[in-house]
Amino acid sequence: MGEIRFAWWNLQNFFDTDDDPISKDFEYTAEEGWTEELYDAKTRNLADALSATHGGEGPELLAVCEIEKDAVLRDLLDEMGTDHMQVVTDPETRVRQEQPARGPTNSRRPATCGAST
Repeated sequence: MGEIRFAWWNLQNFFDTDDDPISKDFEYTAEEGWTEELYDAKTRNLADALSATHGGEGPELLAVCEIEKDAVLRDLLDEMGTDHMQVVTDPETRVRQEQPARGPTNSRRPATCGAST
């Protein structure tokens, strides 16, 4: 059986600097001190940490939580240099949970993990 490099990461309220009233990102605005420089630094730090997993090869399948929207995940993946990952989202959550994966996925429903009964 083959192996896949998997990582799950809590991105700790990873919001961009756009004021988006739908996502209720009141703490992550310029008025509250959340700047483009801080966003870029957090993006770089997260990308470096994730890229260092699996002996520096990074994950092939990455599940994350506490992320504002798809565009923020795309920024992170771009910083990691992962142009091969597809984003699969769960539209039912307020704070996004994303599963970018290498290879084909069923984009009509979110990927799930867990024991079946």
